[in-house]
Amino acid sequence: MDHRQDIHSVKFRFYSISLSMSQNRVLSSSEREFLFKLVRQAGDFALSHWPGGEERRPFHVKVKSDGSPVTSVDIAVNEMLQGELTQCFPRYGLYSEELPISEDISEAEAVWVLDPIDGTQNFIDGNREFGVLLGLVVPSGEVVFAIAYFPALEMFFWAAKGEGAFCNEKRLKITSPKTLEPGSIYVRNGGIEKAELIYEKELGTAHGFYFLLTGEVDALTIRITQHQEWDICPLVLLVKESGALITDESGAEVVFHFAPLHIRYLVAAHHSIHSDLLALLE
Repeated sequence: MDHRQDIHSVKFRFYSISLSMSQNRVLSSSEREFLFKLVRQAGDFALSHWPGGEERRPFHVKVKSDGSPVTSVDIAVNEMLQGELTQCFPRYGLYSEELPISEDISEAEAVWVLDPIDGTQNFIDGNREFGVLLGLVVPSGEVVFAIAYFPALEMFFWAAKGEGAFCNEKRLKITSPKTLEPGSIYVRNGGIEKAELIYEKELGTAHGFYFLLTGEVDALTIRITQHQEWDICPLVLLVKESGALITDESGAEVVFHFAPLHIRYLVAAHHSIHSDLLALLE
């Protein structure tokens, strides 16, 4: 059975929408509503196949050349989003984990950066920490619109440049501690020696951001290993618009150019403790 066919039962047939980007607002109300519905539908489709859910529809798993898993659900979600995004935003490019990069992507007015299922191994294992990540990047390399939907967690995040970040319609505001407290830093892949400051639970990258955005931790550092731009693109804007600073290890802004990441760390925290966090890195 070709499980990609399942997606046709939930695929949207939206009208072609305006591509004009207002000087004061990123994307129109109709464009945003389209994207919210599209990503929710994609995430809910994935949820219907999730082994930890009620429906547990079957899916196939393969191993990619880099050793990472990919499922028929990853591919189906990618095809759904690719079809709708390219139809409704024909002058925008698409940079996805499950697609070869287009040679003319640098000529696009803007580019969608997509991870159809972030946390594929979690999805396969029946863990709740998986989601659909979508970001919109302009030619300067800046993310200006972002969605991150974690259907099994029932968490829908979005952000627009200059307008704030939101989770399930609630505005996000990252805490502003005066000092780094014990257990307050989520650390992925090492890099900080002060063990007393490190949050004790092991989390995936997106789940670490989720904990930062919801106040479970005050700060986050991620050593870049196999991470790609689609793993972090929308999360960067969510952090910025929630009132925190997110940089590389030198304190420079993180930008996206549809290529392998050439930074060593992602470092995120409120401005009040960000410099202290940078100073802790090895």
